[in-house]
Amino acid sequence: MVSCRLDELDFPIQVTDGAAVTYTNPDVDFDDESSESIFDRIKNAAKDFTIGAGYSVDNNMFFGVTTHVAGMNDNNLSNSISCKVGRVAGDLASIIGSGGKIASGTGGEVGGVILDATGGGAIVGIPVNVGSAVLVSDGVVNGYRSTTSLADDLMNFAKRDQEGGRPEKGKEFRGG
Repeated sequence: MVSCRLDELDFPIQVTDGAAVTYTNPDVDFDDESSESIFDRIKNAAKDFTIGAGYSVDNNMFFGVTTHVAGMNDNNLSNSISCKVGRVAGDLASIIGSGGKIASGTGGEVGGVILDATGGGAIVGIPVNVGSAVLVSDGVVNGYRSTTSLADDLMNFAKRDQEGGRPEKGKEFRGG
């Protein structure tokens, strides 16, 4: 059996009530990201994904009005893989939404033409045609923005930094 005195050890320990011995290593930084619990990592990944997806949808479909008001831009988004995947998912959702706008507008155009053909329905048919044409145009513009944004986000995802980490402290968007 090997024994030694506690004051002879070359690492810091703490004895509590003579029963428990605790070893503390001053060289280990417990505030780094690797010490996060699995639940914190999941929460942060979900938050980053949601922010990335919302950012893409807003910029593609609503021309960035909400993100502008919130003070968000590309520079203060997280550089995490979750955020980048969220941006790609937001772009795909925007492309689907753009297709929905185009389909709805096209259906409105057909309905407007039918109303125009009845003669008396032209009073309602002409505004339906105009509104539907605007909806189709908006869908085409949003589809173009979404597609180019998807290409950019896929390139950024492919060029992600090797660490796959987060940006420097203070550069990440925290909601205001």
